[in-house]
Amino acid sequence: MTRICHVTSIHKGYDTRIFLKECRSLAKAGYDVKLVAPHPKAEWVDGVDIVAVNRKGKGRLSRVLFFVWRVFYVALKTKSDIYHFHDPELVPAGIILRLMGKKVIFDIHENIARQIKSKSYLPFRLKISKLYGVVDWISAKCFFIILAEYSYEKIYSKWTKNYEIVLNMPDFDFLMPFQNTERIYNQTIELYYVGGITFVRGIETVVIAINELKSRGFNVIFHCVGPYEESVMEKIKAIPEFEQVKNDIHFYGAKRLDLALEMSKKCHIGLSILLPIENYLESYSTKIFEYMAIGLPVITSNFELYRKVIEKHECGFCVDPNDPVLLADKIEYFATHNNAISEMGKNGIAAAKAHYNWKHEEEKLLNLYSKVLFQ
Repeated sequence: MTRICHVTSIHKGYDTRIFLKECRSLAKAGYDVKLVAPHPKAEWVDGVDIVAVNRKGKGRLSRVLFFVWRVFYVALKTKSDIYHFHDPELVPAGIILRLMGKKVIFDIHENIARQIKSKSYLPFRLKISKLYGVVDWISAKCFFIILAEYSYEKIYSKWTKNYEIVLNMPDFDFLMPFQNTERIYNQTIELYYVGGITFVRGIETVVIAINELKSRGFNVIFHCVGPYEESVMEKIKAIPEFEQVKNDIHFYGAKRLDLALEMSKKCHIGLSILLPIENYLESYSTKIFEYMAIGLPVITSNFELYRKVIEKHECGFCVDPNDPVLLADKIEYFATHNNAISEMGKNGIAAAKAHYNWKHEEEKLLNLYSKVLFQ
């Protein structure tokens, strides 16, 4: 049996893309799948052997200088036929694996160069972003490449043909137990968000919109599920409107996806209010497809890429992510048009089942593995 080792130094063991979709799909296809990742304990789940690596140090520097190499050493001990890694900081380890004659896949989740440009805290970020182009070139020459977005293709296609685009679409079968098409509004409108909590992901706009709705006489609860840094939480608390709405926003922290989705069953609207930074404008927000698949009407940013999905399938609204009053207007629409919650929810499920689900991407993943094995 062909042994595959997925390797990550950043993502948790139950990561949605890595474990829930890719590893489980490969195990189902008959591969012997190992997942080396930061995880509390070693365990066997859905045919995947999660090999836990305990991280002792804290901070990015400790991770890059030390933890990466612990992860690499543990991965090497699996004696796998294919190594599939997910983090840019593992590129040096990937090169060593190639020098050892191993087959290596680099799964690129983000446009890192653009991401670097958007990080205001980084000194010389524009120069660092350009320098990362060297890493892109090395990756294209050394590894088989998986791209999580169509927009990344223009970066790598000029250097290699050994790539496949595997979009981060939801696993429709996994999400079916969380579907609800009978979301009845009754005095309180419940909002839902799952994902990292940051200002570029629209938390300030949402806070102000909730305050606006309260001033109009609506009761609102915002269920916010996902990781956040304490420094970000301090800035959220400093938003002038936060004091008026702090009891209406529930921060749950990071949770496994199935546990996070359980909370969505009682909610009426799924939010994904990304600010128009370069890295978001050409990348799908995975959560909008998850919301659609579970029958949750969507309100998201008015980027052209998102409008082609949400407006085409009539499963929600697209708004200016910097306009909290407009966001409040659209939330109010659902509160005053109860049928729209159910109708748009059903439209979302139909669209996700037909067009935006993991089944299509799984086939591309398996085809790539066949290509890697026999090349």
